[in-house]
Amino acid sequence: MPLKRMKLAKKSKPKSEQKSAGAASSAPVTNKTVEEHRSEIIGKARKYIYPTRTKRHIVVVSTSIILAAIVIFLIVCGFLLYKFQNTSTFIYRVTQIVPFPVARADGHFVSYENYLFEIRHYTHYYHYRSQQPVDFSSQSGQDQLNHYEHQALNQVVDYAYAKQLAKEHNISVTSQEVDQKLNDIRERGLLGRSEQQLQEVLEQTFGWSLSDYRRELQQELLLQKISSVLDVSAHQRAQLVLSDLSHGVSFADLAAKYSDDKSTAGNGGQYPELITDKTTDLPPELVAAAFSLKQGQTSGVIDTGYSLEIIQLVAQKGDQLQLAHIQINLEPASYYIKPIEQKNPPTYYITLPKS
Repeated sequence: MPLKRMKLAKKSKPKSEQKSAGAASSAPVTNKTVEEHRSEIIGKARKYIYPTRTKRHIVVVSTSIILAAIVIFLIVCGFLLYKFQNTSTFIYRVTQIVPFPVARADGHFVSYENYLFEIRHYTHYYHYRSQQPVDFSSQSGQDQLNHYEHQALNQVVDYAYAKQLAKEHNISVTSQEVDQKLNDIRERGLLGRSEQQLQEVLEQTFGWSLSDYRRELQQELLLQKISSVLDVSAHQRAQLVLSDLSHGVSFADLAAKYSDDKSTAGNGGQYPELITDKTTDLPPELVAAAFSLKQGQTSGVIDTGYSLEIIQLVAQKGDQLQLAHIQINLEPASYYIKPIEQKNPPTYYITLPKS
């Protein structure tokens, strides 16, 4: 067979395939077939134009963007806190959520929020409520604020040590004790007698909510408890007074010998003014105990948080009482905190201008 014919024979297809091809080529062209063909072509091309995005890929990208935004936000806030020591409401709200530290005391971080909490109620009071409002943008105002910033920073650091000290000695303050302190204040009308009046006074005077004030009371009560529990010497002196009273030693002689209130010790311990149930310049615990006594009767030891008191009802004139007392001062909590602080000095993360 000639070579040309052999090549043609190789290229020829079976009749069945020829019929199929012929049938395909002769299939009618309609809008439907054109659309199907178009969709097929576009579908094949799309993967080159728009890469396939899986759900996992979208989640990863979205999470990365969110994390990057959070990191940038925290960097900016940190810059405002540590570089400019910003005290705005916005920054304060941020520190209530994010635990930025202002110092480290006894191995524990001191929250920046604690520091701002003290600064903000101070500036609110002296700017809005003081009889002589302070302009903190002036040089004198800046000097005053700088002095208090040092005081506030030391205060929150000391309180951090106090909490560790309280933990070591199993000292705590319950919500019931805070409630009782709040009720005493309300009943004496020091900040208004109703709940609404109390909240209004707190907001106007310190920029505080009721929960803010409870927080302040809780801190105050904890420091008082530390003083009372750790000052063993004061309790021993108080018990010695009670023992001498039980053996017939006169109250006046014991007041002269033991009382830390030098203004009354020389007068048998008697207060110069009569006491009523409305008296606000004496601790409420002492006033309440006084009205439970009969004339000539002596109380036990009354812990006011700052001192241990033993009182005697000298005379009663209607609803007024002539009262004598023996006052034994408690060492403040700072007395027990300072040795710990000297042994383990704090680390400060902000630098305040010298006051």
